[in-house]
Amino acid sequence: RLLQGALVASVAPDTDRPFGVTTEDGTAWARGTEYMVRKEADHSVAAVLQHEIRVSSRSGQQLDLTEGQAARYDTAGIARLDLSLIHISEPTRRY
Repeated sequence: RLLQGALVASVAPDTDRPFGVTTEDGTAWARGTEYMVRKEADHSVAAVLQHEIRVSSRSGQQLDLTEGQAARYDTAGIARLDLSLIHISEPTRRY
């Protein structure tokens, strides 16, 4: 569970053990990928660096994102974002 800050994860595909980053706004599920999740005060942001992810909001909405795409999500839903407007945090540790 990501409470604050940002996380970049590199994840190998494994259908038996799905990997997700959960915030209070929802979960970004990896599908053999590298992606970033950042928790802001009132929403979360997910950005795909390689391959694809699925974002699931607390409201039940889902959105599949591919490399170069991003989304903002909160308890009300999900909206696509322009990846060029997002600062991708360089983490101090890679997971």
